[in-house]
Amino acid sequence: MGSGKRGLKFLLITWLFFPQLMGNYFVRAEPAAVESSSAVSASSETATAETVLPETSLTNPSSETKTETRQTEKRSEESTTQPTKEKSSQTEPKPTAESETSSAPKQADSLANRLVSQELNYLPADLSLPGLVTDTENYTWRKAEVQDPWKGGILQLKVKDVVKGRDIARFENIVRPVLKMTYKVYLPPNNPNLTAESMRQAIIMGESSVIFAGRTVPLREDQIKIENNKTLVVDFDSKVSGFLEYISAFIDNFLNILAELLNTASSTEVGFTLTFDANQLGANGAVEDKSVGKVVSKGKLPPSADGRINLRHEFFGVRGTVVREASEAVTPTWNRYISPWNQDKANSDHFGKGDDTQIDGSQEVTGVGRVLKGENYASRLLQFPLGETYPHDNSTKRPEYYRIVNLFTKQTVGTANLAEATQHQPTYISSNANARGEVHRKVKTMFYGAADNRQSLSPVPLRAQTSDYLEMVNVLPFPGIDVTNVAAGTDQLKFNVNLKASNSDNVALRYELTGPGGQLINQNLGAVDGKITEAGGAVTFPMAVNPAHIREAGKYTLKIFAKDAAGIEVNRTVSFTVAINRPTELSWSKDDRTKELTLNIDKSEAAGQGLTRQFYWRDEDVGDKLQFQIKKGDKLLTTIDRTVTAENKVFTDLSATIPENEIAYGANVFTVEVYLVGADGKISDKQDALTLTVNVSGKLVFERSPEVLKWTKRNVRDSRGILKRDEGNGVELTVLDSRDMAAEQKNWQLTAQAVSEGDREVPFELVWKKGADTNPVSLAAAQVVMTGKDTEPQHYRYSGKWDNASGVLLNSNNYLPIGDYSGQVTVIWLLKDTPTAD
Repeated sequence: MGSGKRGLKFLLITWLFFPQLMGNYFVRAEPAAVESSSAVSASSETATAETVLPETSLTNPSSETKTETRQTEKRSEESTTQPTKEKSSQTEPKPTAESETSSAPKQADSLANRLVSQELNYLPADLSLPGLVTDTENYTWRKAEVQDPWKGGILQLKVKDVVKGRDIARFENIVRPVLKMTYKVYLPPNNPNLTAESMRQAIIMGESSVIFAGRTVPLREDQIKIENNKTLVVDFDSKVSGFLEYISAFIDNFLNILAELLNTASSTEVGFTLTFDANQLGANGAVEDKSVGKVVSKGKLPPSADGRINLRHEFFGVRGTVVREASEAVTPTWNRYISPWNQDKANSDHFGKGDDTQIDGSQEVTGVGRVLKGENYASRLLQFPLGETYPHDNSTKRPEYYRIVNLFTKQTVGTANLAEATQHQPTYISSNANARGEVHRKVKTMFYGAADNRQSLSPVPLRAQTSDYLEMVNVLPFPGIDVTNVAAGTDQLKFNVNLKASNSDNVALRYELTGPGGQLINQNLGAVDGKITEAGGAVTFPMAVNPAHIREAGKYTLKIFAKDAAGIEVNRTVSFTVAINRPTELSWSKDDRTKELTLNIDKSEAAGQGLTRQFYWRDEDVGDKLQFQIKKGDKLLTTIDRTVTAENKVFTDLSATIPENEIAYGANVFTVEVYLVGADGKISDKQDALTLTVNVSGKLVFERSPEVLKWTKRNVRDSRGILKRDEGNGVELTVLDSRDMAAEQKNWQLTAQAVSEGDREVPFELVWKKGADTNPVSLAAAQVVMTGKDTEPQHYRYSGKWDNASGVLLNSNNYLPIGDYSGQVTVIWLLKDTPTAD
């Protein structure tokens, strides 16, 4: 303690003689009453003491075991507190004001730098099991019989450590003490439902705190930070503005405590409590939950694949280094849920349906494509006819509906630990015992319990009712009838009406027809009497629409009614569209209706990209879907799809391309045809057509030669010998040969010859140099410069290119006299279709 006393003396001297330096660190407000050893939790009007549940908390085996108490809300007026086992017969003592002052940091080095305790607890909002409550007048349920063990409440992480005072306090300079400690909380890396941001948003600040030097101090929002997506940081730092004023309001005798912390031999208790709102954590539902609206997981404690939430925490001291390495706290969570199901009922059209519960079109249970009727797993409803046995009446039948689903694997698991509570509503006595359509009884069974791994499960209801019923299953058009394109006045518009009933009965059918303008056209026509011959069975009646009432184009609404002898009436509505189609018109011209066109082209015009030709079309039926087909004989070459808009009421241009390989020498006949496309994608009859005749021939043409050859701005001393042409003055020659013959039969030759104008003699001659490695040849006589056999064609064109150092060059044996020789010599290019130049 010698060094500690010296440190205290130094601080006191500094305080006495340099108050302007030290005053900012020891300003203290009147302390609030704080019980540093009790966990702080939210409370409301009525609060009861509740011990931490053993099955929802885990304490490090090496730490001291204590029973923590917390104040909890009375979550609902029906709730009662359930007694639970205490972890230990000893409870942590509540300190008085005097004990707080005297509980200064301990001096035993043997206790320094160790984890004292850690707890990660999930405390649900309400674990009570109130009596069953029903509203017998309205046949509705006011609340569930069994509370959900994973809804509401809090998730709480509590950690205590013993460290040396110098680990959280030091002098930055001779007069400035620095206090700092940091806890990093590492979230499970493989659980996407827990992120640092979601955890920070869910912190209940009034129930979260830090322990500094054995004192509990409420946590401030600016002390919670995010390091990355999976790391939450609790940072306690005196350098933050207003920090010391803030902490001194909660810690008495702060000067003495600070002096003890700076004593290198001292030890002290630190820690934190983070309390998270479970509702907030589960507000968006689980990533793995693909149910519509995430009804399986929304509002619950986030699940995990292994049924555990594990949070690792690590302590960093005033110098930013690790003081106590990471330790892990674990609490159970859920990964399974109850989803009532029965194979026979699910496969029945009356009791079951296709699985439509998943947003991505998948199945709730992989490989199981049927579910019981109802919006989702928690609203399944069985509707039984009178007298039929159903599971609520028979305890041996109820387990047939047991099913537990693993949210993560989408597989079922064992159901041995499930139980159920069934509540019958009073039987409804009708004034007419033989009346149909009365609901005689409603029953709800609540399935609850635990999975085979002893994991608590959220309770789920299964409802059933007994009644006589008449059900119109569906109304479908006769096979082959396209209700989106019905011909006006047709007598073939017929529908199949599928009915089910609890007992055999006579059924009468009728319909109401509403026209395109919303007016009621007809009712009570097409009445059909039939009989459902089997209880619970189905029957299909045909229903025909009177053709006299579907003359106008537009959308019609057909409402079909079915009524039994007892007066139960059901209905379904279907619609159909009558189209009085105005055919599409085609033309090769925008100004008139030209149906035929003849083109004479060279074979090279279709080389490479084929032949593209523009045509025109118009259609007055806005919304029609059209398909244009380009054909050669019966062969379909290409299609173009269009939907008619208002702009297409006048002729609109469209281009069609015929592939090159379909264009042969001679006459080629193509057609452009337009078809109406139905809503089912089927092509109807042809609306209009155009004919295009393309006559294809070939030719041999000399297409390109240089206009001028240039030797300009030359000095006399540079005018002797073989002279290159001016830079950029190249020679390019092109011959088109699209004739219909084999390549070896193309014997044409292209020659070049230099000719002087008139009788003038020039002091030079022109020569032909084929390439860099060839000798120049005089062009005084014609020279062959290109043939159809030594040149590879591109789209029937044979081309040769020579730079300014090859091709036609100027040769002078002497220096040229000064002068302008323009136009005195001409090069004649001659294309001959012969094997030789002669």
